[in-house]
Amino acid sequence: MRIIRSTAIAGLAVVLALGVGGADVLAKGKGNKGGGQGSTVARGTVTAVDPGSITIQSKKLGSQTFTINASTVYKKAAGKKGQSGTTATLADVKKGKRVAIKSSGDQATKVTILKGGKGRGKGKTNK
Repeated sequence: MRIIRSTAIAGLAVVLALGVGGADVLAKGKGNKGGGQGSTVARGTVTAVDPGSITIQSKKLGSQTFTINASTVYKKAAGKKGQSGTTATLADVKKGKRVAIKSSGDQATKVTILKGGKGRGKGKTNK
């Protein structure tokens, strides 16, 4: 009984310590994990690429636009778990590609082009 009570109190303390900002990060759910203080990772399909921004569409969070600048890092995802990805550029980020964007607020700090290319689902092949 003491263990359950202690665990419940500890859990409540964590929720209170996170506050509203922390709850927002937690509310984004699986696939949008925190990557450090104030950063999140959003995954989706690229709907627009401009010199200063990338817009993605995800099922859970809808449309999201991230600003990009000279310090934004671009990578292509590795083929196997544990391997590091290869370097990419903004030119490699194209409409229809699946990406993971690590951000701080709306500022993209890292854009990873995911394997699978355009589209997603059973029966689809990449060309």
